[in-house]
Amino acid sequence: MVQGAQQALGELRGLERGMLVLGGSTTPGLYLLPWLLGRFKARHPKIDVALRIANTREIEERVRAGEVDLGMVGGHLADFKETCVEASLVDRIVLIVPPRHRWAGRRTVAPEQLKEECLLTREEGSATRRVAEAALERAGIRLTACLELGHTEAIKQGVRAGLGVALVSQHAVRNEVASGQLRALGLRGLPIERHFHVIRHEARALGPSARAFLEFLQRDRPLGRLGRLSRQPRPAGGKSA
Repeated sequence: MVQGAQQALGELRGLERGMLVLGGSTTPGLYLLPWLLGRFKARHPKIDVALRIANTREIEERVRAGEVDLGMVGGHLADFKETCVEASLVDRIVLIVPPRHRWAGRRTVAPEQLKEECLLTREEGSATRRVAEAALERAGIRLTACLELGHTEAIKQGVRAGLGVALVSQHAVRNEVASGQLRALGLRGLPIERHFHVIRHEARALGPSARAFLEFLQRDRPLGRLGRLSRQPRPAGGKSA
């Protein structure tokens, strides 16, 4: 009993002054985790947090190597060294086009029509690319990247500049769609969705700060609220094609 009390006291001190190292793949790292960490830090102001951002493959490798306490990724394929501990937010992959594009007034386009356009994609190792390619291949469509760019922000700028079209997370273009800088469309008959997962190394014990972050996600369900906030209204008067 004394040992248990001492352990509980040690964990409490760990929460008073702790360190949490998170890894985030590009989409959650740029567009979700900063919002989540703001809410988490409001509850635990003395826990210092470091956020490392890379593509999904690199974050998975850092979890396996013990370089980060937890990783948040999309389209994760777990192996024997990892445990998925949270998957509460469904992300939708959308097709983005510039506002003057011939498809800009439509709600959807047929997946086969992507062959008519230059498709901008992320690099190998990106979960967004992997999930989109897998969905298209299941529909019998195999596309070749016209231009490969190593960051979602570069892809958005490329689409705005008229270099081509792209499949990206709805979270990555929420502001640009709201401001009219980009248009977001669906692929007719082919919704592309994925879960964001929080992963940990199953052989390593979590410290109190990491456990507090997981408890925050599981108890408060902030990802579910963010998912509801991120749903985009359908454009009025749009056409399918």
